[in-house]
Amino acid sequence: MVVVIIIGIVVSFITLAINNGGETQQLQQEAQRLASLLTFANQEAVLQAKELGVAFTSEGYRFYEWQYQHWQGLNNHDLFHPRILPPTIQLAFYLADESVQLGEEQLKPQLLLLSSGEFTPFEIRLMTKSHEQRYYRLTGDVTGNVNVQPIGF
Repeated sequence: MVVVIIIGIVVSFITLAINNGGETQQLQQEAQRLASLLTFANQEAVLQAKELGVAFTSEGYRFYEWQYQHWQGLNNHDLFHPRILPPTIQLAFYLADESVQLGEEQLKPQLLLLSSGEFTPFEIRLMTKSHEQRYYRLTGDVTGNVNVQPIGF
């Protein structure tokens, strides 16, 4: 009986360790994906001489292009299609050190990627809902540099 209880406890710890590692790995992948997409979108804006933007919601993010005097969502683009975050990951978005309230739908971008290569300076935090003190911090400066930094790991 004691052996069965010990085996049950060990299996529980192993399961928790695997799930936490899976969440951490998924979080890292999402942070790297977003950083790569932002960098690539910035380069695309410069090379194609067009203005791009990104709108963040409570569930994910979406790329926009300035066309005909208004923002138009990029839906059919290979890379810049709307992205939904996994349900275990949440996003916080900051402009000028001020938290931006994210709703379910955003009709225009909060983050601009200009054809000059400039960004709206920003900070994005990607975290799991179970460990908000550990997150990936993505920052972008006015010159278009994007940095990813793990915090609390």
